[in-house]
Amino acid sequence: MKKIVTFIVLAIFLTSFIFAHPITGYTTEDNGDSENETEGEKVCCKIYGLGTNMVKVNIRYGWIEESECVVPEGLLGGGREIVDDAYCKDNKTIKTKILTKEQITRIIIARNRLRIQVQEGECPDECTCTGSVTKCQLANGGRNMTIMAGKSGNIIVQVKEINMSTNVTLYKSEEKIYGVFKNNETREINILPDHVQEKIRERIKSKLQNQTIELDEEGIYRIQGKKKARLFFIFPVRERVRMQIDSETGQVIKVRNPWWGFLAKDIDEEEE
Repeated sequence: MKKIVTFIVLAIFLTSFIFAHPITGYTTEDNGDSENETEGEKVCCKIYGLGTNMVKVNIRYGWIEESECVVPEGLLGGGREIVDDAYCKDNKTIKTKILTKEQITRIIIARNRLRIQVQEGECPDECTCTGSVTKCQLANGGRNMTIMAGKSGNIIVQVKEINMSTNVTLYKSEEKIYGVFKNNETREINILPDHVQEKIRERIKSKLQNQTIELDEEGIYRIQGKKKARLFFIFPVRERVRMQIDSETGQVIKVRNPWWGFLAKDIDEEEE
C-alpha cells in the first residue's frame, strides 16, 4: 500500500511539473558567438606514448575535438582515446607515476606476487602465507592487508575489514601495492579498500547496504550498493548507487543514482 501511495504522489508531482514548465525544443540566441557554435564537439582525450612492453608513458588529458581524438594514420609509439570527462575537469592533468623499465623489473617477480596458493620461498617480504591466506603489513604501520580466495577465480583483498574483489594480478614491493592492468600496464595502487570506503562516505551520508567493491582491468574501482533515503523528504526508499573511483589517483570519476534521485534525501547514518 505504501508503494502505491508513493507512486501516486510521484505521478501527481511530475504531472504538475510538466504543465507548469512545458517542454519545448532547445533554442540558442544569437549573441555574437556563432563561431563557437560551428566548432566540433569537444571530448576529454587521453594522449599517451608507448614505452617498453607497450607500457603507456607521458600520459596527459585535454579537451579537443572528437575528430582529433583518434590515432593519426601512420603514428607509431603512442595513442589517443576518449575517456570520462572527469579526467579533464578544470583542465587539470591528473598526475600519474610512470614506472621505469628497471622499476617494473624489480616489482614483477614471482616472490612479490600476491596470490592464494603460495609456493615455498615465494611469500612476499613482510607477509605471512598460511594455506590459502596471505597477510601483509602495509606502509604507515598499523594497516594490514589480507588476501583470500574469492569466487570465479577472483581474489578478495581486505583492509580494515573492508573487502574488494579483483582478477587483476597484484604485486607487493617495498610496502606498496601494484597491479598489472589492461595492455600489460603496471601501475601503483594508492587507493586500497579502506580508502575507497572513505571516498564513499565523503559523497554519501547514508551507509551503503549490500555494498560490493571490484577493481577492474582498467584500474577503476566499481562500487555498487543501496542507500536509505526519503523520497520527497517523507517516504523511506532504498536508492541504488553506483560509483567509479580511480585506484591510482583516488579521483571519483562517476556517481550514478536513479533518475528520481534528485527528489530524495539521504538518511544520515546517525538518524538510522
